Amino acid sequence: QGAVGSQNGRIDIDAAGRTDVDSKDDIFVDSDEKLTINADSSEGEIHIRGEKAVELTNETGLTDANGDSTGDMKLVEFESGEDGKITVKGDLDADEVKVGGDSDITATDVDIESFEVEGDSTTSATEGDINIDHLKTGDGSVTSMDAKENINVEETEGDLTVGKIKAGEDIKLNLDGSVKDTDSSDEVKKLADAIAKQEQAKAEAEALDKQKDIEQNYVDNLTDAVADAKEAL
Repeated sequence: QGAVGSQNGRIDIDAAGRTDVDSKDDIFVDSDEKLTINADSSEGEIHIRGEKAVELTNETGLTDANGDSTGDMKLVEFESGEDGKITVKGDLDADEVKVGGDSDITATDVDIESFEVEGDSTTSATEGDINIDHLKTGDGSVTSMDAKENINVEETEGDLTVGKIKAGEDIKLNLDGSVKDTDSSDEVKKLADAIAKQEQAKAEAEALDKQKDIEQNYVDNLTDAVADAKEAL
């Protein structure tokens, strides 16, 4: 059994099967059974909690200023005691995602403030970036990410085992612990090479800017010296 409701109240449901919820306002779902839910809030936020496996999807999502469906989702809380899967038609903006088993997240753009996963995780941004402020992984879990554009992880907690990290543009990982790859791949080397190339390009750009500043200062000083010499004549 479980419960689902909005700001206007709660409705008891049998959450063992597929559940469809469509609301203008916030959506709250709490289940102690395996939960498969399609949740669409046109103007509000979504809160999902399940003691077992949870699969969350949407169809229309938030509406824009013109009242058109964007497919985007504002997910304040997603918690699954076992495996967790999130599939969003548009962009995903999540405050907290906590998964007790394996995680599978797909959206056009993925933005998560706090992401905690005990098992293996696969995160995909089909059109944009993956941005994660804080990533905590379980012992022995394998992390994979695939973004059309950038991957940016501001902070990791614990060691990170990499399965596949792929981005169309930049990759940025701020690691708290060590990083290693799975036995079947050499993803860490690829990741390290990609980050090294980024850092090298950044260092070269900074050196070029510094050289330009030096040259400009030299020209300015020379111009001042010429001006002073003319005044002295």
